[in-house]
Amino acid sequence: MPKVSRSLWLVVVTLVSPMLQAQSECDVLLHQGIYDYYRESNQNASQAQAQRDLCKAYSEYVSRGSSASASGSYGLGSASGSLSSSEVKAIGESMCDNSRSASAASALATNARSLINANVLTAFNECRSMENNLKVKTDFRDDASVGGVGFLGLTLSYANVGTNRPTIDGISVSPPGAFTCTGTLAQRANGKRFNEDALSLNCVRKVARTAFKLTNDPNAGAVYATEATVTIETGAGPVRRHVAAIFPKPTPVPTKEPVGGVVAFAGDLSTAPPPSGWLLCDGRALKSSDFPELFVVLGTTYGTGVDATGAQIGDFSLPDYRGLFLRGLDSRANPSPKDQDRLAGGAGLGKLQDDESESHSHTPTVSGQLLVAGVAGATLTPGYQNGVYYGSIMPSNLSSWGGTETRPKNLAVNYLIRAR
Repeated sequence: MPKVSRSLWLVVVTLVSPMLQAQSECDVLLHQGIYDYYRESNQNASQAQAQRDLCKAYSEYVSRGSSASASGSYGLGSASGSLSSSEVKAIGESMCDNSRSASAASALATNARSLINANVLTAFNECRSMENNLKVKTDFRDDASVGGVGFLGLTLSYANVGTNRPTIDGISVSPPGAFTCTGTLAQRANGKRFNEDALSLNCVRKVARTAFKLTNDPNAGAVYATEATVTIETGAGPVRRHVAAIFPKPTPVPTKEPVGGVVAFAGDLSTAPPPSGWLLCDGRALKSSDFPELFVVLGTTYGTGVDATGAQIGDFSLPDYRGLFLRGLDSRANPSPKDQDRLAGGAGLGKLQDDESESHSHTPTVSGQLLVAGVAGATLTPGYQNGVYYGSIMPSNLSSWGGTETRPKNLAVNYLIRAR
């Protein structure tokens, strides 16, 4: 087992009182599950950072309203990956909307369940089922030095003062050794009811000095601490609290592309979302407060933040490169006369050229001996000698060929722009 160098404290306080608990106390477990998912996408992220980025995604969803783009994907800010519109809606209504309804947590558990650890979903359902007997209040707190849950406080209270009060039957930790627990709650976990005003459980989480791998798989990630669960067995059912693994802070990947740089991305965006900090060049409206560096680069060259319905939802727009070839701006002092939109000083930057064929004509000419019988549908300029016509002909019709457009051989890609 790796050497332990620092500790995280888990404090569990049990209170005996008829205090009522709002249903939202169970919702906290789902919220923590979403934060854990965010940490897996952006290792070592803080809860505050996760809250900001998730609520920004929800704000973007709300701003899109009923437009077609509302059903698209939503980036996680500084994290990799993206969320679907249904996931963003469920997360935002439960975690960001001050007027959230009582059913918001249930919608979160249903529509974003793929983002939440199965142990957390189990704990949420157990919390809901035992509310008539035992009330549980949970307080998760981050430890910024390790990028994970550093404090977990639980307050247990009986839902009634009658004789049907659940007992405290035992305490377990999984995996064994992930926590070292002491305290009066551990001493009283003997299958009996108790009369003390409060019982506490102090659990120290083991965190390694250096990151280690759990398996011999060379592709497996390293952790400072494994994911773990503390379970308090009670007569009303188990009280489980799950904490995610603690990952080492990732080494930033250097990039040569500046903010505003564009690259061709070969991945299918429905299954391979853009890397962290990159957006699809789809013409979407953005807010300069969310992407200040990108706004400095683009300004309103590609739009003023208006969506497809004409609603003003931002103050600048991304370029829309879908279905287009890109060309270099001719910023020379004497640009090509055939492309006068490529003006010096960048006046033509971002200007769209529609498809076009250069003006030309086809005048086939055939010289030599021509017989009247061999010139069907032709207009003759006759030169008659001995019953034979000499001269040229202009056919009155030419056969057509080709498709619906003129284009070079090509292959489709997704154009991404570095936004952060």
